This record gives sequence, C-alpha cells and structure tokens, in this order.
Amino acid sequence: MDLSRNKIHMKMDQILSILNPFTFPYLMSLDLSYNNLFGGVDFQFPFLYSISLSHNNLTGPITPILKLPKTIMGIKLEFNSFTGPIPTLSASFINLKILEIGNNHLIGTLPDMPLSLVSLGLQENRLFGTIPTQWEHLSNLVTINLEGNHLCGCLPPKWNKFSLDICTLGEMHLDCNCELPVNCRHAPCDPSVKSEACGINQCKSQNQCHSPRECVPKTVVDGYYVGFECTNCSDSHKILTNYGDLECAIIYWVWLTPTLVAFVCILAVSIYLFITKYMFLQPDFSLLPFPWFWDTSRLKRTSYTKVNSNPVYYYRKLAPSLDKEFNLLESMIHNLDFEDIIITQSYAISSPNLAYSLQTALQIQRARLSSNDKNFFSQDWRNKTKFELRKSARDMFLKQCLNWSWNSDLAVEDGFILPVVHGTDEEKAWKIAQNGFASLSILDDGFYGRGMYFTTSAAYTLQYIAKVLKPTILICLIIPGNPFPVVEDPSKPGTYRGSCISTGYQSHYCRTSFLGLPYKEKDLTEKKKPYDEIVLNQESQVLPLFLLLISSKNIINIIQRRREEVS
Repeated sequence: MDLSRNKIHMKMDQILSILNPFTFPYLMSLDLSYNNLFGGVDFQFPFLYSISLSHNNLTGPITPILKLPKTIMGIKLEFNSFTGPIPTLSASFINLKILEIGNNHLIGTLPDMPLSLVSLGLQENRLFGTIPTQWEHLSNLVTINLEGNHLCGCLPPKWNKFSLDICTLGEMHLDCNCELPVNCRHAPCDPSVKSEACGINQCKSQNQCHSPRECVPKTVVDGYYVGFECTNCSDSHKILTNYGDLECAIIYWVWLTPTLVAFVCILAVSIYLFITKYMFLQPDFSLLPFPWFWDTSRLKRTSYTKVNSNPVYYYRKLAPSLDKEFNLLESMIHNLDFEDIIITQSYAISSPNLAYSLQTALQIQRARLSSNDKNFFSQDWRNKTKFELRKSARDMFLKQCLNWSWNSDLAVEDGFILPVVHGTDEEKAWKIAQNGFASLSILDDGFYGRGMYFTTSAAYTLQYIAKVLKPTILICLIIPGNPFPVVEDPSKPGTYRGSCISTGYQSHYCRTSFLGLPYKEKDLTEKKKPYDEIVLNQESQVLPLFLLLISSKNIINIIQRRREEVS
C-alpha cells in the first residue's frame, strides 16, 4: 500500500488504528514516507515484508521495530527524530536486507546486525564506540553509511573479501594501524586513536572532550543515563551533558535532569489525555454524506446495540418509523432497484472505525485525483478500442453518481461517494458489518477484474444469492474514484478477467445486461435496460450501512422476469 507524498498530517497511532490488522489482515507492504506523520510508532502487521516511514516527524524510541515480523525484508525510518539506542537486531530478523535509520537522534553503541543485510544506513546520528566484531560476518553487505557519528577504531578486514560497493564513513576516527576496505570513503586516520582504548578516558583538555568516543558513558542518579564522564577534566565532579559542543558541565545540573524529565513527561501525558478526551473523543465525519450516522453519542441514545469486538461497531433493528435511519434506508431502497424484493428484516450498521477509514481513504483519493498525475487519474480509456461502448459505460457511471444529492456538484476528479449493494449470506454479512470486507480475506477473480464486486441494482445481485440458504443484501457506500470502463466479453481473448485494477484507475466499471455480459452495440440501439458491476480492490473503499435479510420466496420469479425482458 503506497500512501507516500500525500501531505498526511496525522498522529502515527491514529493512522495505524485505521491501517490495523483487522481491516488489512494481509498487508504486506506499507509506504507512508514523505508525509507529516508525528508521534511514536507501534507495529502489529503479521505479514509485512516492507515498511517505509522515512521523511516524517516521528519521535520516541526505535525499539518498537522489534514487533515487526521476523521475515521482514526492508525497514526505512530515516529522516525522523527517533531517539534512544538501537536494539540488537541479529536475532530478531532473519531476512532483513535493507535497514535505513539514518538522520535521526539515535545514541549509544552499535549493536549486532542480521547477517542478511545488503544495505545499512546509520548516518547522522549520535552513535559512538567501535564497530562490533560480529559485523565482520555481514558478507552480503553492498552499501553502508556511517558518516556523521562519533565512531572510531577499525573496520572488519574481511570486508575486503565481500561485495561491498559503497562505504561512507565521513567523520569516523580511524586507527592508522587498521587495514581499510578498498571501497570505503573516509577521513584521514587519527594517530591518537588506539582501537584497544577507543572511547575510554581520552579527554583532550581541561574543559572540552576531543569527541564522545573518548569519554566513558556515565550512569548517575538512580539509573538515569545522562551523558559521558571526562575523567581527565580538571574537576572530577564534572560531566558531559551536551552532545553538540561536548563541554563538561557541573554535575549538580545533571542531578536536576531526572526530576525535570519526570515533570515534563507527566505534564505531556496530562496534556495529551486532556486533548484526547475533550477534543478528539468524537471523530469528524464531515466529508461523508450523513455524519450523524456514526455519531457515537447519538448511537448510545438511540437504542443501538454495541458489539465490543475489535473494532467496535453498533447495530440496530429497524422498523417503519420517522427516524433518520429508516428514512435513509427507504431512500436507498427506492434508488437501488429493490422492486418486488421482500425484505424480512433490516438492520442499520454503524462502524465509526470503518467510517473513519473510508473518510481518510477519500481524502487521499481526492488529493491524488486532483493532482493531474496520470498514475492516479488516467484517461487512456479514450484511446482504447470500442470507444462508444466505453463512453456509454462512463456516462452510466456518472448518471448513477449524480443521482445522489451530495454528488450533484462534483466531477470524477472530486471523488464521488456512491451507494451500492452486495449480495451474500447472512453469516458473511455480519462479519463484513464488523470488520468490513477485510473479513473476506480474498478478492474475487471475476469477469471484469480481481476485487470486490458491487452493483447499483439489488435485483441484479439476486442471481448470485438465489441458492444461498439465508440470502442477505448489504447496502454500502463506496469511493470508486476514477473507474476504467470495461467492455470486453469475458468469454473471449484479451479480457480483464482476473486482472488487477488498471494503472491510473481506482476501480473497474462494466455496463452489463441482466445476464451479466457487457453491453454491446446492438444493446445501445435497442435501448435495453442496463445494469452494472463495479470492481474495487481496497477494503478501505467500502463502508457497510444496512444489512437486509431477504425472503427467498420470489427471488426466482424476479430473476426470470428480468431475464425475459432481455430476450
């Protein structure tokens, strides 16, 4: 999933609550780079093999990466503000090939690394000490960047035998007696450096240390790690607390550090809890057509049943009344071709979590559609064969979207929100109500593309649930984006059967007859009643609204009558 360069301004835990393993259980790649994400990180994706969060404003320790799957292959977290030490990774990741965590504020010594590494970037941090002996076994390493730290000593001689291609050392203080790998760019060696004493008790003058490599890491006052001790400074009670100028400071200033840090932490937590409680308790659904539908305070007041699953959702059995839900359902039944279909029971389904996910996806989609980038908003369907058929399909799509009041002033580039139906059985319908279409786990390799299938005609979907024991229809909102008009006959060569959604488009749209085959030229002239099939491939594009149990008594009669209209 590529959400990079979208100007997303959001706290990291908020976007991870949307991109959670329940909504995206098989998410394998996640790219959120070049946004404006902030806060700490946490990971719970069991199948992820690549993640990029580079060029954001993320903070806090980097240790949550240990929660990533052991089989992950790429981690890119550079250009953030992560702090603290780098955890030992050699035992945690067996397939990790790319680790880019440079340009942060990481401190401490270098840990052991996975032997599978091909590219390692640790540049522009506050790391000190020597290269671990375990690194001599990184035989797959091709690229390494260590510049901008306070490292010293020797590089592993065995690196000369490996395929190391790019080796950037920058300000590393090298022992002049060391053998240097051929491809390593470096500063001149430092005669004052002795590998066996590297980083230990080598203060240059009375009031300034030569570099952190020459000062002992010092832990004082109840285990708080506060800096480095310069043992040769004029006063043994002075301690290095400034990582930039490296000046020795009076130790009583350091004594204040734990108390000050604790106070700041308590204050920050208090402010966060206050803001969370009083400002962000109720998400804003203002981009959706009827925001009241997901207002949790209203849901609690109007006899909805809360299901404490993950994520939480609410449902309510509907009966003829004057309330908002029933009026909304009546409007959708009228516009979604429910003629003669017997509804035995209807439920309103409200999932604030899925609604927030759809709204976020809509924001991203609208930004991409309006960018005029052909990767997101292509019009190459105009250059394909059967132009008139494709145009008629696009025209039908526009008509279906503009049929709803909230779309009346919009164009495709603005991102339509379209009510549709999906037929299934009751058990699957309730799973979808809870987790969205992620609960199905698989995409349908259908006639018009690989994905989830919807239609704007409830009568049309009866063909697919006629033999189901408990036929059920879900009314959903979808964000189809820019649809590619499919007109190819799936029984002939050169079709889109089982194909991925076309590049530059967010869905496939096919204008069909009731028999499920694409409209043909003669159908246009005979003016036969058109139907449609819409194919989506992202669960975040769908939001369930109503769950309708259908009587099977007259399903066959409706299907037969509609088919007779075609013949």
